[in-house]
Amino acid sequence: MKELENKPLAPRDNLPVPSGDIVLSVLGETITTDQIVDPLVERVKPIVEQATYETFQARIAPQIEQLLTSEVANIVLYQKARKELGAQADTAIEKAVDKEIQKFVNSFGGDYAKAELQLRSMDMDWQSFREYQQKLIISQSYIAKELPETKPITYRQLRKTYNELKESRFTTPASITFQLIDIQPDKLRLNDPNQDRMTAAQDLADDLYTRIQAGEDFEVLAREYSHGYRSIYGGQWQPVNPDSLAEPYDIIARHANAMEPGQLAKPIQIQNHIFIMKLQEKTEYNVQSFEEVQQELESTIRVNQQRQAIDRLSQKIAGEVAIPNRELFLRFCLQELYAKASEENF
Repeated sequence: MKELENKPLAPRDNLPVPSGDIVLSVLGETITTDQIVDPLVERVKPIVEQATYETFQARIAPQIEQLLTSEVANIVLYQKARKELGAQADTAIEKAVDKEIQKFVNSFGGDYAKAELQLRSMDMDWQSFREYQQKLIISQSYIAKELPETKPITYRQLRKTYNELKESRFTTPASITFQLIDIQPDKLRLNDPNQDRMTAAQDLADDLYTRIQAGEDFEVLAREYSHGYRSIYGGQWQPVNPDSLAEPYDIIARHANAMEPGQLAKPIQIQNHIFIMKLQEKTEYNVQSFEEVQQELESTIRVNQQRQAIDRLSQKIAGEVAIPNRELFLRFCLQELYAKASEENF
């Protein structure tokens, strides 16, 4: 058990007061419905909106069972470790978890934001990562042979993982964010019916361009003068891939290519539109090379391997514990989850 002397165990004291109609007792500790249901509410909302309860049950029941298995394994593993370490378990585990988390952040050069981005790509946040580290630390003494810590990661594994994640994680698509005043000559209200509409639109565009340069609020002018569908939003467009802009708005992308954020383009005339565009943000298309992300790839592979090993151990340990009313508890959790997700959809 020398490994555990430098590793932290999850605290099991001061447990939450049982809530809900049904709780489950495992080796003297309590698992509540909230522990199982709450982590899934946001995730299942889209399913509840479109599926019948029967479909919902078929899709979500395995996830609920997996969460319960994890909770049971946590209790059993903690009690095993507590038996080995005694009163020093809590302090030892917390210190080791803090150390592992700091090591993880350091693997990204101390960049906390970058480390958090990788956690999100693995469907984890800092809290779930902390819980994962606790379980990993507790588990290591019991599944040293199953955890692939001593096995080197091969170049083929790295390349395979890079190809799988290249598009989703390591590619930054091109994007532009801009404000737009869209003047359409055929929608102008003219005081002189004999005035040429295109000339009037050009005069208006030149006037607005000058006023914006002089410091007038782009958003206010867009609400008043723009004929575009985004006028009610002050001409503000959501970030968009420049290659996705259809005619006549594709000309915006061409101008943005030669501009820097914060710049105002001179009036742009095309077809039956005159655009005044202010570029706010611009992101160039970029793909990180294999060499740039090799450290991230190694970390991802290692975490995934360890999580798989822990899952296998959790299944094994949970299966060894007799839990009365387990099926009743699972059914109740499923009903509670469906009810909570339904309530929050209305």
